[in-house]
Amino acid sequence: NKSKRKMKLYYFPLKGRGEPIKYLLKEADVKYENVTVTMEEWPALKTSGKFEWGVMPALEVDGKMLTQTNAIMYYLAAKYNFLPATPEDHFLAGWYISSISDFFGKLGAVWFSPPDKVKEAAENLIKNELPIFYGNFEKKLQSKENKTYLVGEKYTIADFIVIGYLIGSYEHPELGKALKEEGQNKFPTLHKYLEHHFKYFAQLVYFQLVYHRLFQST
Repeated sequence: NKSKRKMKLYYFPLKGRGEPIKYLLKEADVKYENVTVTMEEWPALKTSGKFEWGVMPALEVDGKMLTQTNAIMYYLAAKYNFLPATPEDHFLAGWYISSISDFFGKLGAVWFSPPDKVKEAAENLIKNELPIFYGNFEKKLQSKENKTYLVGEKYTIADFIVIGYLIGSYEHPELGKALKEEGQNKFPTLHKYLEHHFKYFAQLVYFQLVYHRLFQST
């Protein structure tokens, strides 16, 4: 029973590897507790043995702790029917997941650059990495009749991971504007796909939080 399972998601207060898990759970209408871990709290928690590998996000399900984002996503996708239907679609989903995981590492190089090197790292990514990754995503998506989803005719694990891994960088002060402009001008099919789903999940996952902040009493 979805409503009776006790789930807790542990992650930092930022849009990173925790996003795909949030999106899948929300789309599946599964209730969970969002446990925010601050950067100050993390060093002690990392070495406490609470999380395997000493990493987050971590998803606690009925007292059992799950780690590694993509592994958690496969577990949830199997449980809530977000796995592809055919072997061919499994390959395509795996292709997207492997590709976006590689690209997420490239994005991380920008996020974690020293302040005086961020602009240079962002420019390098836009010039040298983005055309390869976005170019291949664009071709794959263009080849589909239904361009609303990456695989098949409905949400799969691939959509949640691709959207979740990218959304934070579209809000990055150095990367965001360039990603939007490059996408709009050179990768229009992918840009349209991302824009649609960014808006959808921003409303689905964060609407209540935004509503609370806007209308709470002062």
